Amino acid sequence: MIEEMRIKQKRKTSNLSQKLQEVKYEMAKQMGKAYKKGDRRKCIKMGNGNESDERKEMRKNYCTANYSDDFVNFQACNNGEDFCHMCCDTEFGQFYVEEREKCYSLSCINKA
Repeated sequence: MIEEMRIKQKRKTSNLSQKLQEVKYEMAKQMGKAYKKGDRRKCIKMGNGNESDERKEMRKNYCTANYSDDFVNFQACNNGEDFCHMCCDTEFGQFYVEEREKCYSLSCINKA
């Protein structure tokens, strides 16, 4: 009976340890996103449907790499209409507001 109790406690401790690891992982992931300082050249917007096949492929790969776990954002990213702003938000975390604004102003201009 005591051995059974030890096994149950061990399982419970293991489950709690796993949940703690998951919380730590999520926190680290969020901090990584907040401190991310990326490349605005990935976010260039093409206007009036003039996007080259190469650029479409780059956008598709970018969306897959960054939004594959979020269906709604993945669809919005691939749609292309708001790709530039989504890209700037992804490339520059919350601690780089000025760089994000610069990305918006330099990359998200219609290049028709």
